[in-house]
Amino acid sequence: MTKPHWWWFLIACCTTQLFSIWYFLNEFSDVNVNHHHHHLRSSIGLTSPLPPPPCTPAPPCILIYTYTNPSFPMCTLDPQLDKWSKLARTTTITLMKSWPLDKLLDPVATKGRQHVVIDTMAGLGYFAFQASSLGSTVIAMESDSNLVQLMQTTQTLNQHRGNQFQINVIQKQKEYRCTTLLDTIAPRETDGTPVPLTVIDVLRIDATDVIQHCSKLLVAGRVKYMFVEFTPSALQNPLHFLKTMANLYRFNVFEDEHASDGALEEKYFASLIKGIGSTSRTLFLAHNQFL
Repeated sequence: MTKPHWWWFLIACCTTQLFSIWYFLNEFSDVNVNHHHHHLRSSIGLTSPLPPPPCTPAPPCILIYTYTNPSFPMCTLDPQLDKWSKLARTTTITLMKSWPLDKLLDPVATKGRQHVVIDTMAGLGYFAFQASSLGSTVIAMESDSNLVQLMQTTQTLNQHRGNQFQINVIQKQKEYRCTTLLDTIAPRETDGTPVPLTVIDVLRIDATDVIQHCSKLLVAGRVKYMFVEFTPSALQNPLHFLKTMANLYRFNVFEDEHASDGALEEKYFASLIKGIGSTSRTLFLAHNQFL
């Protein structure tokens, strides 16, 4: 019988040690926070990490407290790898400076009715949770299951702190309808009385999804404002898209850089597309009847 070579034992030993080190770092590493942030578990009174869903490795949660007003805790990614996580550590992020969420979601404008916000490209949930912190009823959709887990952890953290945000975190599917999404939430008057959902106050969506998934609400004039991620190269006919939004659905199209000049006239749509080129830009669309 052939004796096993000594190097097999060496490989087995090294493999065991590496696995032990990895497991220790993965299970017991502290949450990384900046000097002006608090430790995750001590800040909410937990003595052990939040458990991940079965058979699914939970992505690392790097806790921050946002610079929004009001501020809230949220999970982020490594700031060296994710630009949103980096920005959230130093400033209040806005999709467009000319239309900050706190202005669009002013409770005075709706006479006490809760705003309804749908974010179909939520990512880490920064804008969705910000809208919820301002008193809105929110649906946050994200296709990346790891980011969905981080948003669910953020939701749990805020619940422990007493922030009862009205937010529904959903795994985004390829086929969805905005009308169906509205069935998952139930906004209420300030006195607790349920109200029928008639309008989406703010919809954040990619231009490639707007007409396919939300056309019924657009035709009915039930969307007030939209933040549209506009990538001309991803659309078969970007000029036709802008004309459809302006003429068929009656939306005014704004870009942040020239917001003070008012809505873009149709004759400038081609120049806008050329200026964006192969990149992407967030456009603000406001329905005619809500300007």
